[in-house]
Amino acid sequence: MPPEPKVWKLEDAKAQFSNLVRRAQGGQPQLVTRRGQPAVVVLDASSYQPDGGAERSGWSTFESAPHIDEFEPVRIPGTAREVDL
Repeated sequence: MPPEPKVWKLEDAKAQFSNLVRRAQGGQPQLVTRRGQPAVVVLDASSYQPDGGAERSGWSTFESAPHIDEFEPVRIPGTAREVDL
């Protein structure tokens, strides 16, 4: 199981980017939040293994995961946006 990520607010990640990168290179994922919500994860380049690049959809990534039989998408309350049709 991967190590628990260190969580950074976006403004702190910007101010301490070198430290964030150093931690990621040390094998600890770095989670950056924006407005209190997870935004991105910074990983060491050696642990990043793209499969198919931009041509692979996000859903196909979930489909190929060994635990997909138990996956149930969850919508976080309050994250929807209003759209004028």
